Amino acid sequence: MSGPFPRSSAVGSRAEVQDRDDALCSVWDAVDGDDWDQVERKVNPLLDALIEAGYIEAWGHSETGSFWAITTAGHERLRALGRGA
Repeated sequence: MSGPFPRSSAVGSRAEVQDRDDALCSVWDAVDGDDWDQVERKVNPLLDALIEAGYIEAWGHSETGSFWAITTAGHERLRALGRGA
């Protein structure tokens, strides 16, 4: 799954990410979840660091949110990490 996915501005604040590979894998694992409220709480804090790394792209910013997707570079990194991206 690579999106696009919604990102609500009201859910989660930026987390300090020590390992971008771990964060990318966490996002990849989370997007398979059935409960999008739970997915957003886990994913949203990681997105800014992954955008800076070039693994995620975001667009359509508004007061309520935006959309995001895993980039080609993100999918390539997931495959290099042994994930079926």
